[in-house]
Amino acid sequence: MKHRGLGALLPALDGHPSARALALDGFLAACERPDSAAGPSLLGRADPSTSAMAAVARLLRVGLNDRTTNERAENVLRNWVRAADSDPGTARTLADLLPAVAGGARDAARLDHLLDTVQGLDGRPRPAIADRMRSALTRPLAHAPAHAHA
Repeated sequence: MKHRGLGALLPALDGHPSARALALDGFLAACERPDSAAGPSLLGRADPSTSAMAAVARLLRVGLNDRTTNERAENVLRNWVRAADSDPGTARTLADLLPAVAGGARDAARLDHLLDTVQGLDGRPRPAIADRMRSALTRPLAHAPAHAHA
């Protein structure tokens, strides 16, 4: 994944509110624009071992926890789950990404609920991959210390 711009967005998250809003808007806009029908642009080409994936996780976590971008960030995740249902590469990357997006128990519970309630496109059934994503999300939490907070 060669998205050097992602790292440049991170300092804006802790900066002026208008810079934060621009960073989140730019990130979410990039997530909402797929390269092709095969998968999302940012996630479909991702290498889960790179620092870019850490940036994606942080930007997505902040977007999910920001009241002005929460709905867009949730829609990005829903679309990634739908894409993962038909693309094994996207599924692997998303399974690696989700635990990093969940900064703590509260975030994990919200993501679990999103995965439990995600619907298929155009009235289709819930994507079958959603249960696998829920397992990927909760696996690391089972080994977390009881006193861990985020």
